[in-house]
Amino acid sequence: MLTLNTLTDTKIKKACGDVIFERALDYVSTGFLRNRLLYSRANKLTGIVEGNYGNYQTSFQYLQTGNLRTSCSCPAEMYFCKHAAALGITYLREPETFFDMNSQPPILEQKSQKELQNLLIQMIVKHPDSLTLLGIPGFEDEEEDENDEDDRQR
Repeated sequence: MLTLNTLTDTKIKKACGDVIFERALDYVSTGFLRNRLLYSRANKLTGIVEGNYGNYQTSFQYLQTGNLRTSCSCPAEMYFCKHAAALGITYLREPETFFDMNSQPPILEQKSQKELQNLLIQMIVKHPDSLTLLGIPGFEDEEEDENDEDDRQR
C-alpha cells in the first residue's frame, strides 16, 4: 500500500520536471504555504500558497497507482505547477507542520451538538463550497473520482 510516507523527492521531481521542482523550492518550508492539511487516509495534502497573483488553493495526492494528482487555482496551464510541487516537498521536509484531518481534534469531542451545528454554519458561511459535501444542489463537486483520468495526474 502506497502512503505519503513512501513518497520521495525523486518521485515528485520525475512527475513535475527539474525546472518546476527547482522553482518549487522557493516556496518550501516558508510562510508562503499555509493552512497545511493532511488527509492521511486519502494520501492527500491541501494548502493555500501565496503566489505572484494571489492566494492559490492547492492540493497534492499520492494515488494507489503510484501516480501523483495535483490541482491548483493558479493561472499556470501546466499539469503540475510549482505550488503543488512545493506542497508535496514541504510535506517530505516538515510533515509535522501539516494538521492531520483524520485525527479528530479533542476540542470537538467536548462540544455539544448545538455548538457543533453553530460551528458548521459559520464554516459554511465562510466557505460556501463546502456545501458540496452535503449534496446541496448547485454546489456540486468539480473534482473527479480517483479512478477518473485527470490532466494534472502523472
